Amino acid sequence: MSSLKLKIEEPAPKITVETYHILRDFLQPSSRMTVVNAAKLVLDLLPEEGAESDIVWSFGETCIEVAEQIPWHHPSQFKPAAFFEEIGRFSKLGHLYQAEGIYHRSQRLGGSLRDNLNGTFCESRRDSVINPSRGVCSALIHILWIEPDPEDPGAYVNFHAFAANLFERRIIRTNPNWAIAAMREAHEESLEAKADVRDALVMAAAQWIFWYGQSLFKQVICPGDVSEIDLRQWRPGPLYDGKAELSLRRWHFWKDSFNNIDFAGSEKALGFGPECKDVAVKAAQLMESRELNMI
Repeated sequence: MSSLKLKIEEPAPKITVETYHILRDFLQPSSRMTVVNAAKLVLDLLPEEGAESDIVWSFGETCIEVAEQIPWHHPSQFKPAAFFEEIGRFSKLGHLYQAEGIYHRSQRLGGSLRDNLNGTFCESRRDSVINPSRGVCSALIHILWIEPDPEDPGAYVNFHAFAANLFERRIIRTNPNWAIAAMREAHEESLEAKADVRDALVMAAAQWIFWYGQSLFKQVICPGDVSEIDLRQWRPGPLYDGKAELSLRRWHFWKDSFNNIDFAGSEKALGFGPECKDVAVKAAQLMESRELNMI
């Protein structure tokens, strides 16, 4: 497997550059650096005040900037999640709520993930809630969504692969909201006017099937308690006439939509590239397999 060509925006703070160099070496497929050693090297850079530090927030942003550059199909795609699983055990990246007695692991990472997924759209919405101390959107931004950058749609797919791997490891508190939103954008919204990014939207949705699909299907079978906030985020797109729920019917709708992308007689198949069609078929096959073997 070819080596990764990674970069960061410059100029950058010293800790960003040092974190980048460690991750760049660790993420190479030929690297002999262990995940434990990589985590220790980065932890030594982080301040003792822990998760409340803006430096820790910046660290999360750097890690995500690097992770976006790893192709979704590259073997090193699994490494960032393993790295966060290791480093998230330490108090520098967590926060203990004394009154509740709850420890939130990698809390700042969760915030960085939300900002990365929603940041562009949020910054363009002047009525959005902004935290002026960090210049980032508040926790409320998880109800918003952005689309791929037409100039670099691959980064969007890579980010969703990274996020899905992260969610599967339960490194941060997770729910199916992101997976449902990705499916809605790819299958329940019209893609006719999104020719420059529609492949990326479909391939990003497929990442949640590839790396988080079994966990997602478990929630289809047994969704558990769902809050009103979650139900609002589970809203269907105009092409799906079902309820705002994670149901077997909705699962089938997504699976059929993936299949139609490669079906020669389907109008939906027109305009999609060969890689997207191949990914869609594999996602549909995995969905079928999980349903057949888990019910």
